Amino acid sequence: MPSPQPLYRERLAPTQWWWFAAIAIGASFGLVLAPIAGRPGLVLGAMAGAGVGIAILVFTSAPIELSDGSLRAGRARIPVADLGSVEVLDAPRMSRLRGPEIDPRAYLCQRGWLPLGLKVEVADPDDPTPYWLLSSHHPDLLAEAIEVQRRRG
Repeated sequence: MPSPQPLYRERLAPTQWWWFAAIAIGASFGLVLAPIAGRPGLVLGAMAGAGVGIAILVFTSAPIELSDGSLRAGRARIPVADLGSVEVLDAPRMSRLRGPEIDPRAYLCQRGWLPLGLKVEVADPDDPTPYWLLSSHHPDLLAEAIEVQRRRG
């Protein structure tokens, strides 16, 4: 039997400016090869460098998914029953929790290119992690999905 559709799913992919920067910086690798291999080196180096830049952004785009009664962020998974309060974070609050107010025991699945996020308290007393700090393109939708999943039990 196929697994049900996730209640929420997103990938922490960069915004368009990050893609442009990765391509531009990667393509500049062709300039290194141009003096050695001429025009073919310029073209091949630019293509290879841009490809590597794109691959890095793809592989660093962590998934966030809410399905089957659990929240998955990156490689970590936690049952929704073990979650406490959920706080949608604006950019200044997210920045403070990433920096001076960070708890080193917290689980982080955040990306610097996403200014918004979610702080999800861990209610399991046996879990040493106090909260999860998650970046999100749509933190309000993720918080709503967690509440819906919680009500479903």
